[in-house]
Amino acid sequence: MEPLVEELTTELSARYVQYVETLLIDLNTEENAAEFKVGFSLRSDHELRQVTIKATSDLDDEELGQEAMVRAVFEEIETFIDQAVATEKHKTN
Repeated sequence: MEPLVEELTTELSARYVQYVETLLIDLNTEENAAEFKVGFSLRSDHELRQVTIKATSDLDDEELGQEAMVRAVFEEIETFIDQAVATEKHKTN
């Protein structure tokens, strides 16, 4: 699971390089559950934003279930970043 998390973190950092100054994702796992501690700051305000996302996988195929879970969590992280960027843009206008 860690290689996928690293790959998606790199992709997310590259996609948001214009807006995100720092992005850290810490992964803790137990069997079919995972906890993602996410922290990032925007270039525009340098404010640290944090969120913890807990996820589980109920799929019988453990590897497929973990990949689906990780990808779903990264969609949530992307939404969180999008909201922060939009809020900052709204403040500056």
